[in-house]
Amino acid sequence: MLKSYINRLASLTLITIILLSASFGLVNVHPSNAGGGGGGGSGNTLPIVAILVSENTQTHWSYTSWTYWAVYASLEDILSSDGTPFVEINDSAIEAGGLLNNGIPKYPILISLASECVSDAEVSQILQYVSAGGFVFAGSSAFTRYSDGTARSDFALSAQMGVTCATSPTNNWGQASYISVNATDQLDDILPTT
Repeated sequence: MLKSYINRLASLTLITIILLSASFGLVNVHPSNAGGGGGGGSGNTLPIVAILVSENTQTHWSYTSWTYWAVYASLEDILSSDGTPFVEINDSAIEAGGLLNNGIPKYPILISLASECVSDAEVSQILQYVSAGGFVFAGSSAFTRYSDGTARSDFALSAQMGVTCATSPTNNWGQASYISVNATDQLDDILPTT
């Protein structure tokens, strides 16, 4: 099931890289990078995509050429178009443990596109979710600021994602022309090898 979600998002990956031109493109954080086991969850995991709609990011959004809601609304339109179920989850719900149900991922995947402003408590919950077997699909400027809007020195999940900011997190936009696969993972199976 996770593979079908990722296949449906393949066109979104290219659109996101082209439209947002994030310097790090799209990456995934998966259990092997977070120190957990897993494979997308099981048991009480709902077959629903979770989309991070960040109230902190909405409050501190500083770009004038485009709006934050356009990013997640576009994703929701794509998922709706083929009937893929999704739920919005916000910063407060994640901080309160909303990604897990009795230690099991509530959703097989959390997608975070341009959700910049996250607290350390939220990051901790996301890492617990990944350690329990959940997947995070992050792109654009996700995780580059604290919940109050101040810049982080690097991505909040830099070590787990295996990437660092190319420049200052508040000005980390650039041409994204290439995708490099650095590890073998089931989420990487859809990426071209040449």
